Amino acid sequence: MGAVRFFAAEPPKPGEPGLRRPGDPTNQTVKAMNEGLRSFAPGVQLAIRNTSAHGAGPMAAQDALEQLGALSLPARWIDDCEDAAA
Repeated sequence: MGAVRFFAAEPPKPGEPGLRRPGDPTNQTVKAMNEGLRSFAPGVQLAIRNTSAHGAGPMAAQDALEQLGALSLPARWIDDCEDAAA
């Protein structure tokens, strides 16, 4: 199996999964959401998950709440996505 294509502008190859926002891929809103998730999700992973996992030390409650909010938003958007290969 090739690389999984998350929120890519082009459709996945046959037999490969491809997660996308539902709707007409030429619609500006759908295109913007796919492009935004393609950038935002890895950024959240790097800035929040990786720094927390690699010994950043104790975290203030306010910082933790803000980070949970930042993680919650792409999680909710991703939950609304569909497999473009289906």
